[in-house]
Amino acid sequence: MKIEYTDITPTEFAAKMAAYGKNPEQLLVESGELEKEIKKQLAGLKHAQLENEKTWCYFRNVSRENVG
Repeated sequence: MKIEYTDITPTEFAAKMAAYGKNPEQLLVESGELEKEIKKQLAGLKHAQLENEKTWCYFRNVSRENVG
């Protein structure tokens, strides 16, 4: 998990908190959508042992169309 720190003024902080408080229903909808996406991504992970037999990795199946 990555935490990003940003310097903001007390006024900016208050404005952000007020914006979050105005629309808690939308935040709940978004959290539900994110939960579904996380579960979908986790279901697609595979565990594989590499050739040297000491290294394990996790990967997900990606079609060639999705690879940049």
